[in-house]
Parts: sequence; C-alpha cells; structure tokens
Amino acid sequence: MFPLFLILLLVTAAAPAQSTFENLLQIADTSRMLRNASVSIYAINTSDGKILINKTGNRVLAPASNLKVVTSAAGLELLGSDFRYKTSFSFSGTISSAGELNGDLIIVPSGDPTFGSTFIDSVLSLSQIIDSIISVIEQSGIQRIIGNIRIDLSEFTIQQIPDYWSYIDIGNYYGTGVHKFTVHDNLYFLYFKPGAKSGDQAEVLRTEPAYSGLSFINRMRTGKEGSGDNGYIYPLPGREEYMLQGSIPAGVEEFDIKGSVPDPAVAFTDLFLKEMNKKGISFRGEVRYDSAETDYGKLTPLTDFYSPPLKNIVRIINKRSNNLYTEQVLATLGSRNGKGGTEEGIAVVDSFLKANYIFTESLRLQDGSGLSRSNMISAKTIAGLLNYMALKGKSFTDYYASFPIAGDTLDLGGFKRFGIGTPIAKNARIKSGTINGVRSFSGYIHNKKGELIAFSFIVNNYSGRSADVDGWYRELLLLLAD
Repeated sequence: MFPLFLILLLVTAAAPAQSTFENLLQIADTSRMLRNASVSIYAINTSDGKILINKTGNRVLAPASNLKVVTSAAGLELLGSDFRYKTSFSFSGTISSAGELNGDLIIVPSGDPTFGSTFIDSVLSLSQIIDSIISVIEQSGIQRIIGNIRIDLSEFTIQQIPDYWSYIDIGNYYGTGVHKFTVHDNLYFLYFKPGAKSGDQAEVLRTEPAYSGLSFINRMRTGKEGSGDNGYIYPLPGREEYMLQGSIPAGVEEFDIKGSVPDPAVAFTDLFLKEMNKKGISFRGEVRYDSAETDYGKLTPLTDFYSPPLKNIVRIINKRSNNLYTEQVLATLGSRNGKGGTEEGIAVVDSFLKANYIFTESLRLQDGSGLSRSNMISAKTIAGLLNYMALKGKSFTDYYASFPIAGDTLDLGGFKRFGIGTPIAKNARIKSGTINGVRSFSGYIHNKKGELIAFSFIVNNYSGRSADVDGWYRELLLLLAD
C-alpha cells in the first residue's frame, strides 16, 4: 500500500496508483509538492551499468550534505584509507642546567580535524592533550621558556569565515572555518541561565572550554519551557564580538548552545599558557603564528599526536554529517598541489572526477560539506561517482561502511527507523542532505538479485515538509530494491 501522502500526490497528478517508476516520477511534474521544484534523480545498476532512473539527472542543483559523499570519496581514494594527520611539538635551542629553554617551543599542525575532538572515543580530549604536552615538557627538564611559542601555519589557506556560507551559520558550531590548526572541533559551549518567565533576558554564565577573548552582546531571551535551542551566535563584521539572539527554554537551571571558535590556534595557546602557568612553567616570550614558511633550525622532538586513520574520519563525515571534518579533508586534498585550502581542494576534487570520466558538466563547488547554497552538482555526477567507487574504488569497503544504514537502530547514522519492515531495512546505505529548501538522498541499495544499485535523488525548492519528500524517495527505493 502507498502511504496517505503519496496517494494524495497521485490523485493530484491524476495518475493511477500503481508502483511504477513512470508513475512515481510523474509526481515530480504534477504534484503540489514538486511541480514548482527542481528535481535531479538518477540510479545506476553497478553490475551491468544500466541506468534505472533518469529524471533530469544532469540538472545541477544544491546538494546540501550529499556533497560529503563526493569529498569523502576523493579523500579516501587520493589520500588513502590509512592516512593519518600529525601534530608535532618540538623545541629549538638548548636547555640550561637551571631548566631554562634558550629557544622556541615549535608547534607544527597539519589540519587534523580530530585533534582534541569529541566525536571519536579513541582521541585524547583537549585537557588530556594539554596535560600530556606539559608532562613531556617537565620530563625534558624545562622550567622556563626564554624564547617564543611558534605555530607553523604556512602552506595553508586559512578561512575563518568561509565564502558563500549563510550568515546565520558561520557563528555556530557547524559553521566553523578552515584552519591548519583545529582543536576540540573548533567549538565551545556557551552556558546561559534562563529567566523566570518567557521573554526575560537569559544571562550568559560561562564558556567551556574557558576561552579568553570571546566577547558577546547579549540579546538572548527566555522561551517557553521545553521550547529547546532556538539561540544563534552571530559574528559582527569588523568587530571581535558576537551577537547573541533567539531564545533558550525556561524551566532549567542552565542551558548551553554551541559556537564556533574564530581562531583555534589562538584559543589553544590561551588554554595551554594558563595550564603551564599553573604547573609553574614560566614563559617570557610571545606567541607567534607563522603564516610564511620558516626555518626553525635544528629541532628536538617533544611529542607527536596522530589522528585516527582517514577511514574512521570519513565514517564521522558521512554517518554524523560533520562539516568540520569534511572541510578539513577537502583542504588537505589541496595540499597535493602544494597548498592546503578550500579552493585548492576543490580543484583537486574536480580533477579527480574528470580523470575518472565522471560527468561534471556545469559542476560548481564552493565547499566540501554542502553547507553553501551556491554548490551546484547533478544527481548524475553523484551517482556516477558512487558507481565508480563500487567498480574501481581502492577504498570502496571503507567508503561503503561510512554510509548510514537504513532501518538499523544500532547504527550511528540518522536512518535508524527508515524503511523498517521493508526491503530497505539494513539493505540501503543512505547519506541525506538538508538545507533550506533542499532535500537529497544518495547511496546504495541491493535489489532482489543481490545487484548493487547506486542512486542519487536531489530536490530543490519543494513545497511542504521534507518528510513528504523522504516518503517519495522511500517509494523510489522500494522499486529499486524490487
């Protein structure tokens, strides 16, 4: 049986209610939900290359987070599943018998998005990292640093505020920029004490971690009990302040929202110096952020931190739809041509697609995560990439495993209940994408013969609820599974 919403769509379309691709695709032309929308639908049987669905599949649309499947595929294929980021700590100069370091403490990051991250259990926390570094410094006999702390930020294009992202996103945790040094997911928790009743001002209590230099103009209000997080953090152009607007719920002792750290290298050194001071290690120099390549002379290693392998990072990218991880992988791809960064990474992704004869006509990318509404890609391109990965991808096993599993309540992804009781359940692997007016699904599903089908569904500017678009996608997937 068709769900009620689809029956209504079919009535609107004046079409008979039978399960055929032709019938379902007709909805895109005649239903109230989709007739004024832009649609790009494509599906390929990877076993024989047969195109199963092509509804304006070459039309380029905003993919939202479906773009992550493109960035993660390029990352795995070009960097390798076992690629790891490295953040190194060392020093120049010598240590005197009195414990004075007559030289500099050198930090060389590599764009690791997992440094102090909260998303992977095996990663050391920010406090554990700082404690570990200070312990190594103490063991080396350093009690005073006479020189400077220097962080190598060269050969990397820093984007504190990404181009083409909506203003409402860029102060919030999911809208953090691209950096050579990232830490603690480039986020902080901002705690409020709500007022006694709805409409009262909410008081700012603290940030965790306790970063210095964050200044707020507070216009946050108290909402109704149970109203949830409706608060936003807006950066103010040309000022080192943030505007707090929206509401947080009444009826709780305190409530937190998450913001993005404008400069994670500065934030890290702020906390690091505080902890060194507590441990009695004095510092007389200054912190320098070296944007140009610098010869630090002979260095003595202190300690290195390595990320989990890229296959674990990609798992978070696709199952948790993590923007920071994705943008850092994209920037790292740019390093293959000499410099890390968003624009450089996009050029590498474009070359990767063309080198493997994947359709790229009218392709326009502005980021790696899909947060920009200006990204333009077709379902034919995404499905073609998925088909390539299944047939020729060196890292396909890891790539396939990174997709959310439909109908698996134990899976990390967001499709735990989708398709339960149908052939979709524990069969389809689906990455979704959502921004204002955009809903997309891309992934894989097996048919009754066990053949693997690659699909991509993208809709822009639909009317109504995203759940209704999902229902239409569900019917398409059921037919593909059949």
